[in-house]
Amino acid sequence: MLVEGDFSIDILGLNDYAIRCSISPKTEGTEYLYGIIDRATYDRFSSDDYFWDYIIENTPDFADRKVSGDTPEASFERLAPQTQYVVYCAGIDNEGNNVTDVSLLKFTTGAPLTFRLSQEIDGAFANLIVTPSYDDRLYFNYAFTVRECDKPRAEYTLYGLRVRMRSLHTDDKAVQDLLHYAGSLCRRSQLRTHLRQIL
Repeated sequence: MLVEGDFSIDILGLNDYAIRCSISPKTEGTEYLYGIIDRATYDRFSSDDYFWDYIIENTPDFADRKVSGDTPEASFERLAPQTQYVVYCAGIDNEGNNVTDVSLLKFTTGAPLTFRLSQEIDGAFANLIVTPSYDDRLYFNYAFTVRECDKPRAEYTLYGLRVRMRSLHTDDKAVQDLLHYAGSLCRRSQLRTHLRQIL
């Protein structure tokens, strides 16, 4: 938790592409505006007064967006991994003037999502294990035979998503027909796929 000014901001969850936090004003009944901005843009301003002028100028609907009371969960998604951001919050009047100090939560998003892939082979059966680097991320996994993926840049349809993959091979005869696929679905604008051989 980081408290600067007249608000408390608690991090509820943080990963490579999103942050969830709660916001609580110290004074009951305070109307306020909150949001997020990249740290590089925030650092351009010599004071929080200039920064707040910039926020209001670029938030024409601030009167409709201001809230009062506690905000149990504010979510910001589609952030870049390993990038610095600032969650800001300040009390405002009807003209957009800040009536409290600007409270700031400075943070860095996590490393890109990765998967640890492993397997347990028992004769003709294989238990394929996927461990994502973030426990709160949604993903799906699927297994193909090498023969299905034997054409360069072959294209397949999975759950309505088109996935491209290169030709993959393994010399391990015991598991040569096993290919493991794990893909992240959380970022709406992008499907990142991770294709690994089961060796």
